[in-house]
Amino acid sequence: FPVGGGPGGGGSRSDASFYCQRKLSLAIAKELRSIEAFDHQAKMQETLTTAFRLCNEMLHDSWPSENKSACSGTAVLIQGRSLWSANVGDCKAVLCRLGKAEVLSQDHTTEVQSERQRVKSMGGKVIRQKGKVDGERRVEGDLFVTRCFGYKTSGAELVEPVPHVYSRQCIPGDDFVIIATGGLWELVSPQAACAVVSRAVSVEAASKNLYELAMIRGGVRNILCLVVDLRCLFGISTGATPSEPSSNLGHSPSKTKRKGSLMETINNVRRNSTSMGGSAAGGRRS
Repeated sequence: FPVGGGPGGGGSRSDASFYCQRKLSLAIAKELRSIEAFDHQAKMQETLTTAFRLCNEMLHDSWPSENKSACSGTAVLIQGRSLWSANVGDCKAVLCRLGKAEVLSQDHTTEVQSERQRVKSMGGKVIRQKGKVDGERRVEGDLFVTRCFGYKTSGAELVEPVPHVYSRQCIPGDDFVIIATGGLWELVSPQAACAVVSRAVSVEAASKNLYELAMIRGGVRNILCLVVDLRCLFGISTGATPSEPSSNLGHSPSKTKRKGSLMETINNVRRNSTSMGGSAAGGRRS
């Protein structure tokens, strides 16, 4: 389940976002190769890191010249009851467990001291935008995020998309995963988001309600949120049978039988049909 969006504080940088939405799952499939890798912590860490870098390299290769388009990104992989999350920038994945929020991601922004120090140790600067005497500090006065996709410039190595990787075994009580761009999380706390999702009648309604809540609270950045229902892992009814669960990305219903290979599974995600129940909502406020 890949989600990407324009970097925090930078408005819309959609070229990179649209590309990564299409290509990140392919890069992960290319590097993962076998489902057995899900059982090996070190191997999965290396695989996901390589996949994020590969996606970024493909993005750079698609641009003939310098391009400052950039985006954050989060990918959540589920195989059996193994859950893996990898993120760069200010996109987050949040687990809703028994109504409580557990953040699976780690922010990579200039507000994080360790990230500022990392950029400076590489010879970069964390400064305010040119001509401004106050406000947030940015990498080279431009990017609020410290790791991202895109940003094909002379300072690209400062923000290379090396992801934070997290894993866990899902257990009864793990109900939902919310994956969303920073435009949601700057307005809606993880715990508030879990409350919204837990009260919704479906994952379709949950993702739409999160998006509308952010808009009511003054959202101005691009917002994309995806809600994944984990309960069918434990035989709990979610409106679709566990043997043939459904996904309605963008509120367009479709169903598919579970496929055997990882490449087929990830291709199904890209075709808006997944092995879990999930729904996405998002848009851009004009």
